[in-house]
Amino acid sequence: MPLLVFFLIWYFGFARNNPNTYKKIDGKVGKIITALILFSVFGSFIPSFFGLSIALIVLLVTFSPVIIFFSIIAKLFGIGKNKNKGYKDSSVLGAVSSAKANVATGLTRSVPKRKKILKKFNKKYGLNLLDEEIDRIVDASYLYLAWGKEIYDMQNNYDTISQWYVGNTGWLRAYMKVFPVHTISSDFARQREICLETFTQIFDEINPGSFGTVEDCIEAINNEYFSSFDETTFMVVYRFLEGAGKKYNLPSLGIIRNESELDKLRKKYDRSVDAMKKDEGRKLKI
Repeated sequence: MPLLVFFLIWYFGFARNNPNTYKKIDGKVGKIITALILFSVFGSFIPSFFGLSIALIVLLVTFSPVIIFFSIIAKLFGIGKNKNKGYKDSSVLGAVSSAKANVATGLTRSVPKRKKILKKFNKKYGLNLLDEEIDRIVDASYLYLAWGKEIYDMQNNYDTISQWYVGNTGWLRAYMKVFPVHTISSDFARQREICLETFTQIFDEINPGSFGTVEDCIEAINNEYFSSFDETTFMVVYRFLEGAGKKYNLPSLGIIRNESELDKLRKKYDRSVDAMKKDEGRKLKI
C-alpha cells in the first residue's frame, strides 16, 4: 500500500497540475492504481517485501526534513529552474508563469478541471471547439495569463451570451462563437493576428457600406462564410477592426419619407421656378 499512497500523493500534488505529465498518464490512472493494489496484495505475502516497505517509510520519515529544507532553499535561489521556459514579459499578451497566472486569475491548477470547464462551456454555447483545440487552449493557459483568463471567465454564469463578449477579448470570443471551424494558436499574439486577418478579409470582401441595413450585411456574411454572426457579434468585430485602424462604413438606408404625388409635383414646380429665376439672372448680367 505505501506505493499506492505515494502514487496518489504524487498524482494529486503534481501530475494532474502539469500538462505534459498529465498527458502521459491520462486514461491510465485507473490501470496504474489497480496494478499497485494487486502488487501490494501479492507483495504482502512476502515478509521481505513487507520489511522493505517499512524500511522505506522509515527512511522517508527520517530524511523528509532534510528534503523539505533543500526544496525550500532551491525555490528561494531558483536552483533547478529552467530560465528559458518561454515566458515573455508582455502586458499585451499577458504571458506569465503558471504560478503567477493561477494567483492572478484564481483558476484551478488541475489540468482535468480546466478541460472540464472548457468542454462544458463549449457544449453549452455551441463554440464548436474540437478536442485538440481544447487541449491546446488548456496547455496555453499555463503559459499565457490571457488564455488562463479565458478559461476562468467560462466558469461564470451568464444570463445571455452577450455578457461573455464584454471585455478586451470580445474579438476572440466572437471568433470562437460565429465560426464552425477555427484556427487556434497557443501563442496569444498569433491568435489575435489570426482573428484580425480573418475579420479583415470578410469586411474587405463584403463591404458593409454597400448594404442598406446591418441585417442584410450579416445575412450576406453568414451565407458566404457559413458563419453565425448576429448584430452583437457583428458590432464587436466592427469595433475591434476600428481599434486596429481599419475603418469601414456601416450599412445605411437613409431616411424613408412618405411623399404624395402632390408633394412630388410641388417639388418639381419649385425646382422649375428656381431654374427660371437663375436663367433670368444670367440674362440680366449679360
